[in-house]
Amino acid sequence: MNKSLLILAAVMVSRCSLPCPAGVVADTLFAECRGESMAGQKAVASVIWNRAGGNPEKLESVCLARKQFSCWNACYHPQKPRNAAESAILARFEGLESDMKAGNGKFKPSGAWTHYYAPAKCSPKWAAKLKNVQDIGSHRFGNCR
Repeated sequence: MNKSLLILAAVMVSRCSLPCPAGVVADTLFAECRGESMAGQKAVASVIWNRAGGNPEKLESVCLARKQFSCWNACYHPQKPRNAAESAILARFEGLESDMKAGNGKFKPSGAWTHYYAPAKCSPKWAAKLKNVQDIGSHRFGNCR
């Protein structure tokens, strides 16, 4: 973990006073897409992976980057699972994060998307520029690059 990421994590923890119960990637996935199908969940994980350029060392900084994932935009308190089903989802996300961080090819992105949003909830300015658009569950995926 690089020094700037450690500083950012320390600021987030001191500001929010709660450490992540899972890893940063797993917490991001849990907050952003726990109610989606497995295909939708993997698509969100793929966006994280693609933004990191497939570099496992950049995954956490991608998740914590300013204004990139709505769950981290304010003082996000990582959520604890409310029931057995959510516990299983978080455990799956922890396994997915482990596969992504291993960097051994075990994680295979389901698409080359770099952006996504929930059209029913918001319409970001950049959404009109999306290319290679695909809707999966309640999210719209695509590329702005």
